[in-house]
Amino acid sequence: MAQLIVIGSSSGGGSSEDRFAPRYVVGNVLAGQSAVPLDVGGFTYIPDPGNGSGIAAALIAAGMVPGDVAIRPGTYDLDSIGSPVAIMVVPAGVRVNGAGQGVTVILGRTAGDQGIFRLSDDSSISDMKLDVQTVGGEVIYSGSSSVVQMFGARCMVERCVFDLATTLSSFIVTCIEAGGGVVRDCEATGTPRGGPDDPIWTSFIQRLDDLNQLTVQNCRVLGFDVSLISRCTSSSSRTIVNNLYSESPALFGVYQSIGDGACEYISITDSEFFCEAGVVGVSFGSPSFFQNAGGSLINSKIVGNGDQTSVPAVAIRAGGGGLIRVQGNMILGWNRPAGAAIDIGLGAPSDPCNGNLIQNNQIFNQFGTGVEVLNSSNSDNMVQNNLIIAAVPVVSASATTQISGNTP
Repeated sequence: MAQLIVIGSSSGGGSSEDRFAPRYVVGNVLAGQSAVPLDVGGFTYIPDPGNGSGIAAALIAAGMVPGDVAIRPGTYDLDSIGSPVAIMVVPAGVRVNGAGQGVTVILGRTAGDQGIFRLSDDSSISDMKLDVQTVGGEVIYSGSSSVVQMFGARCMVERCVFDLATTLSSFIVTCIEAGGGVVRDCEATGTPRGGPDDPIWTSFIQRLDDLNQLTVQNCRVLGFDVSLISRCTSSSSRTIVNNLYSESPALFGVYQSIGDGACEYISITDSEFFCEAGVVGVSFGSPSFFQNAGGSLINSKIVGNGDQTSVPAVAIRAGGGGLIRVQGNMILGWNRPAGAAIDIGLGAPSDPCNGNLIQNNQIFNQFGTGVEVLNSSNSDNMVQNNLIIAAVPVVSASATTQISGNTP
């Protein structure tokens, strides 16, 4: 059986407390670790029978006497008898570290509040796998509506794997009243869905309220047919997305949307989007929610499915776009006789989409249109200095569109 070894101070005196070690250590009894609690030298060992109760106890203790929490290898099933019934709150300033993405595994509940962690100010989770289970079909989220909530400023989710079963109305990370949050080096897999008419209800990142800045960096999203960032209710927030890899099939032909709701100033750089038939690579705005102005897509690759017939690679939607910059990207794989690789103003003609810049991109759509500005109400858009290999390079229904320097 594994043992906890505590090394005390030397005969030379001084404190025996290691200030770089976690104050609380959670061991998994089912994985062969000690079942005996221990509190010595400023550190506390808390055994967990494999149901997450030890993790919950460590977080409660960290709320009273601050200190980081280490979760040892093993599987912690929150659907077991004696498990915590509500989302576990990580106190302010506390870091919760697992032993590795495939080593520390937390299985979520299949009923009730299925959220796993709620982060407070300056807290973080890292190095673990969070697995949302399903029993007999779909899991419908209730209560927390997400695997992890950022409910404070400067929260961080780092080096985590999220594995979602086929779920409805679910989010991986929800940001509520949070500023300066970071999601880094994470991977999301599975096939959650929001339904054919409402893609905004399932997403990798959901932003709510006043989020001053969120950074999403070096993440992979695999198997999603839904939004990447969605449901913002504040128009004053900023999001930076860097080095995102997304590979999403389309169960219902909905969008890998960047920004559903009032998500302004979303910047995407150095990212890759690989799409199945019927999926928009990047959609600023959605069919239902607008006010997605001021965003950018820069130095990224969008690779589509050659069987697509009418879905654009990049969509700046009517009312949801405006002041969007698409610059320096490579857009490949659109061999569609109908539709364009980039659509500006997709949606209702009564909702204008103005002031967008399409510049210095490589665009391939051999049998269709390269860039299309829809509707005469869309004004002051610029299509400039792009390399376009398409049957029709640029089409504009608006007389105010500035078209110059494109090749051929």
